[in-house]
Amino acid sequence: PTRSSTVADLFSNSLGGLLGSFSFYSPRLKKFMSLRRLVACFILYSTITFLFSIPLPSRSYLKDWNPSFPLVLGNEKTGDRPWQGSISELYIADQAITKNEAIKVLGPQAYSKYLSNKAIAYYQLSGREEYQDQIKKLPSLRWQGEQPDCQENCSLLLSSQHWLSTESPASFITERIRETSQFSLITNISTSDSNQTGPARIISLSDSPYQRNFSLGQEGSNLVFRIRTPITGNNGLQPELMIPGVFSDKNTHLIVITYASSLLQVFIDRVENYFYLELIPGKSALLQIFPGETDDNLFVYALVYYSVVFAPLGLILSLITNFHREKVGSVLLLMAIGVLVPVLLLEIILASGTGRGMSLNNILLSTVIMTTAMLLVRGQLSVMRSVKKMFSSG
Repeated sequence: PTRSSTVADLFSNSLGGLLGSFSFYSPRLKKFMSLRRLVACFILYSTITFLFSIPLPSRSYLKDWNPSFPLVLGNEKTGDRPWQGSISELYIADQAITKNEAIKVLGPQAYSKYLSNKAIAYYQLSGREEYQDQIKKLPSLRWQGEQPDCQENCSLLLSSQHWLSTESPASFITERIRETSQFSLITNISTSDSNQTGPARIISLSDSPYQRNFSLGQEGSNLVFRIRTPITGNNGLQPELMIPGVFSDKNTHLIVITYASSLLQVFIDRVENYFYLELIPGKSALLQIFPGETDDNLFVYALVYYSVVFAPLGLILSLITNFHREKVGSVLLLMAIGVLVPVLLLEIILASGTGRGMSLNNILLSTVIMTTAMLLVRGQLSVMRSVKKMFSSG
């Protein structure tokens, strides 16, 4: 009663039961196993798991963004997540900028010079009563609450008494981003208080504290970014990207945020200050099976997903190579082909579905899992043969 079960518990208990069953039944199954049946099982299991994986990349798309949400700065639309600080500029694009563009953006020149052709919204926020979108695609930002006392050239000052919002929904940027499933957000911000919580909303395309397309916020000294996808949910909460220490000072920080191909990237002030969150297919797959699971440890999801796909394939491949165990060269070649082909094929499926490049980390994790499962089974078969030989000779 003092703890809850997790996906990791389910996986380890199931794997233990599977290995135990194999240990018990393997001598009895031998007469029913043939090379042809094992190859058929290998192909059938690969086909089923790969077909199941084809739709997974689409769960990182932004197709379910709600076009009825306004753009709000310094709070939620409901007024109950205030932020105290200043914002001088806000740039939004419907494409993810490249790393080379990020280097230019974070350099000494004004970033609008490099990105003006990609902008779908651009606000200069200083010293006026109304803040118009320079691209003229979005509604103007208007003060909510009290209007602050600000001179002509001061930065935008936000607090619990005054924040900004478009009076009508920011539908244009939502619809454009829904089409591309990419975006870039660039802004200059500084906090007035390093202990704000909520998270306090700095920039938010949202309707309430629980419904958003994206939001940039502050939780203590940490920067928090939430994005709505089928994986993260309507609140973009599970998981969210949290970057520690960004607001430990009151300096102005240039924040560059991009999203594309399930990869959320954030640069703080310079390209070396780089953080990312990859919305991996493992979480998507397991949420279809266990919709109530809330573990935010993405590595656990990746480990479980790739184990479900490749551990059984490793087991079957080990049994296949057992038919040729006396031919070492043939066994090694068969093992290499049997491991690399399904590993690379699955990564191609996942990468092509999101438009990203192939991930070396995913390839290595898959290879290690499949090879480990294969070697464990081969070791067990070797022990069983040794025991049988010992009793036969006795």
